[in-house]
Amino acid sequence: MKNEWGVSAVGIVLAIVMVAAGAGGGFYVWQQQQQLVQARRDLSETKSALDRASAESQAAKAEAAAARKELEEQKAALAQLKSERDSAAMLLEAEKAHSARLQADLTLARDQIAFVRSRAGAVAQPTLAPRPPPVPVLHGRGSAVSAARPAPAPEAQPVSR
Repeated sequence: MKNEWGVSAVGIVLAIVMVAAGAGGGFYVWQQQQQLVQARRDLSETKSALDRASAESQAAKAEAAAARKELEEQKAALAQLKSERDSAAMLLEAEKAHSARLQADLTLARDQIAFVRSRAGAVAQPTLAPRPPPVPVLHGRGSAVSAARPAPAPEAQPVSR
């Protein structure tokens, strides 16, 4: 069957199928193009996010390195302070021991004085010699000279036993 232009129905159907196939193929290509554009957009966004994360990671690494350095400095300072504390504690213990020895010596000296006083009992306590009167300085010629005289020796008293 041919129509007035000499085209058969099969030819028309075939032309319609070809146009539909071309349109379908074009739609498929357009759809693939849209998916490619979307994939590129997603890739660009992901790359930007990766760059931001990388920059943040570098900043965090630098901050962690600074924190580690500060921690090491703090550890060194702590060790120094512990050493000074231990030295001070040892010095304090040595001073306590020295104080205890001095206290023991003082107690012994007091006991010895008390013993000597109890033994002396009736023996009179020695008295100090009277102080000599000052010698006047003569005014006049030359420089002032004073003659000092020696103090009299204390009288020895026998200790009774």
